[in-house]
Amino acid sequence: MQNGKLKPAYNLQIATSGQFITGYQLFQNPTDTRTLQPFIKHLQQHRTLGTTIVADAGYGSESNYRFIEDSLPEHTALIPYGTMIKESSRKWKSDDRKVMNWDYYEADDYYVDSKGVRFNFKAYRKRTDKYGFIRDFKEYVAEKLDENQNVISEALTPKGNLRRIQVDNAWEYFKAKQRDLLSTSQTAAIYAQRKIDVEPIFGKMKASLRFHRFSVRGLDRVRKEAGIVIMALNIRKLVTMVTTSPTLKLCMESILSEIFSAFKDFRIWSKDCINYQFLCIINFSILLKGYADVSWTSITFFCID
Repeated sequence: MQNGKLKPAYNLQIATSGQFITGYQLFQNPTDTRTLQPFIKHLQQHRTLGTTIVADAGYGSESNYRFIEDSLPEHTALIPYGTMIKESSRKWKSDDRKVMNWDYYEADDYYVDSKGVRFNFKAYRKRTDKYGFIRDFKEYVAEKLDENQNVISEALTPKGNLRRIQVDNAWEYFKAKQRDLLSTSQTAAIYAQRKIDVEPIFGKMKASLRFHRFSVRGLDRVRKEAGIVIMALNIRKLVTMVTTSPTLKLCMESILSEIFSAFKDFRIWSKDCINYQFLCIINFSILLKGYADVSWTSITFFCID
């Protein structure tokens, strides 16, 4: 920046399993919401997408829920939405302004608010956001007159117009589905594992590897540098596992000996940059030899050329 300060330029998304990084992708989106769908497609392309998709509330949106339900019917998404915790609070449930706290009569399709004002169905509406996603709404309008044909003051806005509400039934459906999924003990335990599985990786990246910023410019070069960091984290995790098992330790020493014997005359460092292909071979060879039965053997480096 011209003012001498730095601002985030890349949004790193990772997929993990057992604190091993099974996939990664870089985006230039300031928020996480719009990175989920392309990242899932990326994982599908490389056959590394698990059957259970777990993410935090930053990814919870109607477009993401609809994408997973329509495109991945056999997968389970455990993704809370932004106001999920607030909606369970006493303050939220006692707020008369929230339509979800009103009485709904399905047979005649109308709402009644806390003041007794009836809102009748008026029309279907569509709203398209700036990214092209279309949401369908049902519009309800307050009844203006009571039984005696007197104007109901509570049915009017401060400017004298009729009050209107719009209800997105699809959004309410997805919200209810996530509440039901995350309320069971089994799925709640899976979601709770996310904090243990994902968050420590970013901590190790910054604290252990001292990696706080990229040293190159350009999306392609930054993607390669991120791949090297991710390989280092995976190998670090693998070494930690190996040290607890003498059998795995001997196996790893044998593999490393074979690799470095084969490439002893190979220059890792060139004049301008690291030879990424060589690092991929090392990482792939270590993982492919198979320390136990793992499903992430060929995942870490699929983005590195």
